[in-house]
Amino acid sequence: MENKQSQIKINLSSGLKKMVEKRAKKFGATLAGYTKYLMMKDIEESEDLQFSKETLENIKLAKSGKAKWIKVENTDKYFDEIKK
Repeated sequence: MENKQSQIKINLSSGLKKMVEKRAKKFGATLAGYTKYLMMKDIEESEDLQFSKETLENIKLAKSGKAKWIKVENTDKYFDEIKK
């Protein structure tokens, strides 16, 4: 399976960043995840936009509320634990 992704950099004022982080936290999402959601939501009805089957399934799962999110405070400890 081929997964093509691009990375972008967005410059925000510190005030706007704090506001967006607060909104993301309200939904249990990261800043990046919330921003991605907003962009996808904004253009989801565009005829030019084409998602892979896997992405469409992930969108459906996320919208259903059945997707599971966990907050990881210490990534090193988390990955050490899941390796066991």
